[in-house]
Amino acid sequence: MKRTFAALALAGALALGACSGSAEVPEETFSMEEVAAHAAPGDCWTVVEGIVYDLSGYNTAHPGGAGRIEAMCGIDATEDFSSFHDGSRRAEAILAEHAIGHLEG
Repeated sequence: MKRTFAALALAGALALGACSGSAEVPEETFSMEEVAAHAAPGDCWTVVEGIVYDLSGYNTAHPGGAGRIEAMCGIDATEDFSSFHDGSRRAEAILAEHAIGHLEG
């Protein structure tokens, strides 16, 4: 059976305990203007629930297609993420691997 990047990322997240809430978010803070400056598929930052994530390079690995990630680049995508993945430990674990800091404010 062929393993996908997402499956490997999930396995790594589980091994690191990301699903148990032990994943730590870096203390660095970013403004929404800084996030907005990273709005391209190859340079993609997004915000979900006040945490800033660098999803650059993950778009092609996303099981729902690159467009789902690219639509999140440079914006607060809390509603989008929640509408598709609310309560999904797998999606939350994968997202946690890409945390780079907190949104200011």
